Amino acid sequence: MQVAGDVKIVVPLKGLVDVAEEEKRLLKELGKVDKDMEFLDKKLSNPSFVERAPADVVAKEREKLTEFADKKRLLEDSLVKIRRLQ
Repeated sequence: MQVAGDVKIVVPLKGLVDVAEEEKRLLKELGKVDKDMEFLDKKLSNPSFVERAPADVVAKEREKLTEFADKKRLLEDSLVKIRRLQ
């Protein structure tokens, strides 16, 4: 199910998707996002980086961290949904 404005789109995937493979793919993607978030978190937790880097670079890295957090939430939601198809 996907919501776009006032429209709700429902596409039944049961039987059309290899649930085990999709779960494996989502878990792999979650692992990558976690790794990227950990890297950025360490970088932004380093006082030397934050003090020496230009403000726009620090802001861009914080924005990336926020984007990764949003992506992680979407992947986790997708994982819950795909697991319901089993």
